[in-house]
Amino acid sequence: ASHVLSRWGLAVLVCATLLVVALARVPGFAARHEQYLQDAELLLRALFALLLAAVPFLSRTQYLFRQLAVLLLVSGLVVVLDVALISWFSLSQQTSLVVALLVAFWMYVPFRHWVVSRWLVHGRLTSPQLFERLYAVTRAAEQSASRASALWAAVLRDLFQPMDVTATLDAVDEAELREDGELLVVALPLEHGSIALRYAEEGKRLFSPADVSLVRNALAQVRGALAVEQAVEKGRTEERERIARDLHDDIGARLLTLMYRAPSKDVEDYARRTIQDLKTLVRGLALPGSTLEDSAAEWKAELAQRLATADIALEWHQRLQGNPPLGAEQWSALTRIIRELGSNTLQHARAGTVFVTLAYMPH
Repeated sequence: ASHVLSRWGLAVLVCATLLVVALARVPGFAARHEQYLQDAELLLRALFALLLAAVPFLSRTQYLFRQLAVLLLVSGLVVVLDVALISWFSLSQQTSLVVALLVAFWMYVPFRHWVVSRWLVHGRLTSPQLFERLYAVTRAAEQSASRASALWAAVLRDLFQPMDVTATLDAVDEAELREDGELLVVALPLEHGSIALRYAEEGKRLFSPADVSLVRNALAQVRGALAVEQAVEKGRTEERERIARDLHDDIGARLLTLMYRAPSKDVEDYARRTIQDLKTLVRGLALPGSTLEDSAAEWKAELAQRLATADIALEWHQRLQGNPPLGAEQWSALTRIIRELGSNTLQHARAGTVFVTLAYMPH
């Protein structure tokens, strides 16, 4: 509150000082312009009243009061300029008023963005920055709900700059104000629970209904984007499954016929390898989702079986720092690599033992 009063009080003091100095330089001005002085006094009183109302802990509608206070400050500047033009250049009231309005407008426009961003708009995130951060939350939610919650908390922290941020188990409907605006409780995008923010802008103001509306809109955007992404992924999965069925039923049957009717051993082996590759492709397309550990167990069993036909032992070692999910492309690529390893060993190595080390380290 003291920080807000100091800023606005300084602005009022400067305007009042300029007004008094300008009036003091006009001989007999009070006698000739009594109504003008009364209007100026009323303007200053209204400005002081709005300043008190704009203090965060006295009103939850400080945004409107601050807008009105800025308007009155500009009006006070017009009064000061009008009086100065009359006293120093002996202009008529109509001419001085028009010139004062033009000069005040010319002085206000360059500083409007600074005034709005520093005095009227809470938080430090611009609209493009907020959109980018919400997009990051959406992308993180596809991989991990906890990661999305952490990014969501960071967005709220940068948006409102609260004195304290606490994770709670309270169930809220998107967002709600508590303790007369001291506390804002916000729901998590995916997980159960919420985030409690206390004292916005490091204690300089209370949370307002406008903050609740902002959070609800942001949360709705995140959840809407997640719903769209899930629908798109569902469509992709269904299309992959359809393609996999077509490949298996049509191309697979033809290759199998070719293998049994092959005119030579080479053609039969080629058809058999093609069928094996087709199975890998179909499995990758229809794969709903597999982890690295589950896939590694399948790779190990398949490679050991192939090597055993040539009396080759397998030494398989794993150093996995995590168990990430594998997409269809990742699974297919790794499966092809391991199968090619087995094929090269059987055809060219004449080995007695094959050593394989599978390592994973997250970024």
